Amino acid sequence: MFRLTLVIVLITAAASLKHVSKARRSEESWEKCYRDKHPFRQCRPKDCTFPMYIALERVGSLEDAKKLLRVEENLEQMCREAGALLGCLTTAVIQAPAECKELYKNSWDIDSLLTEEFLSNGVTFLRDVCYPEVIESIRRNVDCILEESVIDDTDICLRPNIDKNCSGISYNTDDYSAIITACWDEKYRISCDVDDIIECASKKVAATCDEDAGGLVELIGDAFYNTLKYPICPGGPRLRTLLKYFKK
Repeated sequence: MFRLTLVIVLITAAASLKHVSKARRSEESWEKCYRDKHPFRQCRPKDCTFPMYIALERVGSLEDAKKLLRVEENLEQMCREAGALLGCLTTAVIQAPAECKELYKNSWDIDSLLTEEFLSNGVTFLRDVCYPEVIESIRRNVDCILEESVIDDTDICLRPNIDKNCSGISYNTDDYSAIITACWDEKYRISCDVDDIIECASKKVAATCDEDAGGLVELIGDAFYNTLKYPICPGGPRLRTLLKYFKK
């Protein structure tokens, strides 16, 4: 849940727009609001002025991520780049035609976060997580927090009902895909209680790492879910969907 290599620039991810369904929009709207006119496309970093963003896209393992975050000034650079991307997105959304804003707002996917309110919350989010003391805490704790076992442990906080055995659930259908979907909905229910998620993750990290690391997770979790107001339930875009925007 708290993959710190991505969280600082999470809200400013640039899109490939492969997720957009052309069939459900008129060609006129498509030309006006998507392709190169889409805020994510307009603001996608394309040159060496965003070295940390580009480096994050190329990270191949958790060990590579740790090395990247431990280097002096890299976290500070991440914050600067995130601020620049956030400013670009804000301008793009403000200048977008009203028709496009309505399309983004009513989208079922990550476009629904393209609102001035959400981007304004992003400014506060960056201020909270880019504070010098927080950056130093990330640098101190990155080795422990980015262990695969710790990440898996905190993921359980987001889906506390995980149970891969679906044999105990009866379904009135022979449709295998429907059964799998129903099993997922029943056995992998996501927790919608933000404060419980944050507290759970903080305690698990503190138990494995130390109190400083647990406090860091609590701070970033609170900034991500309560300050940024990233939606979990119901109907909000999932974190896994958002992370797809980091892929080329």
